[in-house]
Amino acid sequence: MRNYPDWITAFLEYTENTEPPRMFREWVAISTIAAAMQRKCFMEWAGTKSPNMYIALVSPPGKARKNTAMYPGIRLLGDLGIPIAPDDVTIQSLIADLASKEIQSTTIDPDTGQYFTHSSLSIYAEELAAFLTSGDPKFIRTLVSIYDTCKASWVKGTKTQGKDIIPNVWINIIGGMTPDMMEAVLPTEVIGSGLTARMIFVYEEDREKRVPVPIETEKEREIYKLLLNDLSDINTIIGQYRVTPSFIDAYSPWYINQENDQPFEDRRFAYYFARRPTHLVKLCMIVAASESNARIITDHTFKRALGILQRTEIKMKKALGSYGMIDEARVLDEIQSFITQKGKTSLMQILNEFYSIADRNTIFRICGALEEMGFSKFTRIGKDWIVEVIQK
Repeated sequence: MRNYPDWITAFLEYTENTEPPRMFREWVAISTIAAAMQRKCFMEWAGTKSPNMYIALVSPPGKARKNTAMYPGIRLLGDLGIPIAPDDVTIQSLIADLASKEIQSTTIDPDTGQYFTHSSLSIYAEELAAFLTSGDPKFIRTLVSIYDTCKASWVKGTKTQGKDIIPNVWINIIGGMTPDMMEAVLPTEVIGSGLTARMIFVYEEDREKRVPVPIETEKEREIYKLLLNDLSDINTIIGQYRVTPSFIDAYSPWYINQENDQPFEDRRFAYYFARRPTHLVKLCMIVAASESNARIITDHTFKRALGILQRTEIKMKKALGSYGMIDEARVLDEIQSFITQKGKTSLMQILNEFYSIADRNTIFRICGALEEMGFSKFTRIGKDWIVEVIQK
C-alpha cells in the first residue's frame, strides 16, 4: 500500500523548499520513476515502447539550479539500489556496465509466467554536454540505437572481446546543460534529427525562489522516507501496460490532429514533432506508475501526460538558443527563394518562417540588402511591411 496517491505530486511537495523551478523538479520526478520502472515495464504500441526518456534540463549558466533539482532523484535511486552510471562514462565502459551481471536482472512476467532478463541503467549527468562528448564519436549513435531498440537482445561488437550480447538493453538519461553548450555536443547539420529528436528539452530562465537556509526539515525527512517506500513499490511493477477504451477515445483525435496543431513553429524541432507521440506514450506509462501499480492507461492518464508535455513545450525552443542557425549567405538565399515563391508576402511572415535559423536583426539586415539589390520592394502597411518581388 502506497503512502501517497501520486508520487510526482509528493516529490514536488518534498522539494518545495528548494530553488529549482517546478518544471525542473517535475521532470526529475518523471526521470526517477522511469529509472525505477526499468525495461521490465513496457507497452505494445507500434512496436515495444518502454518508459526510458532522455531529458535535458536547460538554463543559462548558474541560473535555475539544474544540479540541485537532480540531487533528490539521484539520492532516492541510490538509497533504493537502482543502477546509476557515472556521468564520465565512455562507450566502452557503458557497454561493459550493461553487459555485467551486476546490472542485469531477471524477473518473471506476471502475464506470461516467463523469465525476463533486462539490462537497465540510468544516467544522471550534471554536465550533459561533457557526458555526450565523452571521447568517442560513436557514443551518440550508440545512445540513439539503445533508445530505439525493441529487440530481446542487443549486439555490440568490441575491439578486444568480440561481441557483447546484452538482453533487453535500456538506458534512461537526465542531465543539465546551457543553450550555448549545444554546439559542443552535436554538429549543427544533425540538429533536429538523431539524439535531439529523442530528447525532451526542459527550459527555464531562472530559479523559482531564493532559499537562504536550504536545510532539510523534519517534515521533509519524513516525506523522503515515504517517497522512498513508494518508489520501492513502483520498482516492483513488472509487465505490459494496456490502454482502456477511454484512452483510445482521447488519444485518437489528438494523434490525427497533432501534426497540424504543433505547439510552436521551429524547423529545428521537426523530427521531435514526428516523435512526439512516442514521447507521450512513454510519459503515459510513467504517469500511470506514479499513481498506481495497475499497469492501466486511461483518458485521465493521457490528459495529465499531455498537459505536462504541453507546459514543457511552451519554452522548449529556447533550449537550443542560436544552435542550428545557418550562416548569413544561406539565410539570404533561403529568404530570397521564399519571397520569389510567394511573389508577395509580409515582413512578419518572413520573420515567422526564418526566426529558427536566424535572429531578428539578421533577417532585417538581409531584407534591407535584398531591397538595395533591387530584388524586392517594401511597402509599410500599418505595423507591418508588405514585401514584393520587383518585376524586371
